[in-house]
Amino acid sequence: MYKWKDDKGKTHYTDSVSKIPAKYRKGNQRKFKTMRSAPTNFSGGGGMSSRGGSGFSIAIPKTGAEVPLIPMGNGNHAVQVTINGSTNLRLMLDTGASMMVLHPSVAPQLGIRNLDKQPKIVVNTAGGKEMNAIGVLNSVKVGQAMVPDVETTFNSHMDPAGGLLGMTFLNDFRFEIDRQQNLLILKPLREGAGGSYGDRPLTWWTEKYKHYFSGLNRASYFKSQTKIRKERVEQQRMATYYQDLIDRLDRRANQANLPSQFRDPFGNRSQ
Repeated sequence: MYKWKDDKGKTHYTDSVSKIPAKYRKGNQRKFKTMRSAPTNFSGGGGMSSRGGSGFSIAIPKTGAEVPLIPMGNGNHAVQVTINGSTNLRLMLDTGASMMVLHPSVAPQLGIRNLDKQPKIVVNTAGGKEMNAIGVLNSVKVGQAMVPDVETTFNSHMDPAGGLLGMTFLNDFRFEIDRQQNLLILKPLREGAGGSYGDRPLTWWTEKYKHYFSGLNRASYFKSQTKIRKERVEQQRMATYYQDLIDRLDRRANQANLPSQFRDPFGNRSQ
């Protein structure tokens, strides 16, 4: 891996010297550093710790990876999960949860010192609607399968030692639940007509960019429409959150050589 800074002081990572602009690698003016491995501190506006995840996926066999399920009763199962390389939790498998869900008490272990400064979303609970903080986990590992940059929400109704393993992790795989053998089987996503870049099909990349840019554009629009300072601060936090996710995805896209036309679904970069 190679690390270099542009004229604005922004740090970039790449797996090939040829991808570094010529002015940063010419002659004795070399302005990049060689790294023995991928960086472990891909973090930004999501407010997460730099400890843990590599920023890149761990490949799993085409036949799939089997993860032991822990019966919890009432047809529910839990799995052992490692977050950011060091925090181990037992989370309930929940295919109906759009995001991973953790208890707020876990946040300090993940590098979040103040959840009040995290962006928030409205969540429906048994007691009605409430605002929950959201963040980005550097990595989530289940068995042999690891996913970087996983969105999560923090909900005080969760068990402090547990939570939910939802679709922000599971959507990176085809998965099956074998209730007879108590196994979660994770398989790579199918390539599709557009081919694959890195370890993900083209459709995965385009959907990720659409999701993140939609969030960024929505937050930027609402910020521009209000004069209330508190609301402007909240929308700026949300915009920063999605910009961080876009930056993280760009780093992975650079490594996967994803063409630029697939990274700008709404023309944001051409404005």
